[in-house]
Amino acid sequence: MPIPVEVKAGARGSLKSMRLFLREYPKTTIGVRYSLHELSYVDQILSIPLTMINQTPRLVRDFLKKGP
Repeated sequence: MPIPVEVKAGARGSLKSMRLFLREYPKTTIGVRYSLHELSYVDQILSIPLTMINQTPRLVRDFLKKGP
């Protein structure tokens, strides 16, 4: 299953393209955003801080097993 990824350089950003992708492909269960934000999950988007990029496989796997 492909997982859409969006990278944000700053703390701002509306994630328009990520939200559009998730709307166009409803079978996609999760999207990942890398940014300066804290680790969180909101509206199908898992936000991962840039300092935790190396934890992506574990975080996505854990999330998909447990759900929101």
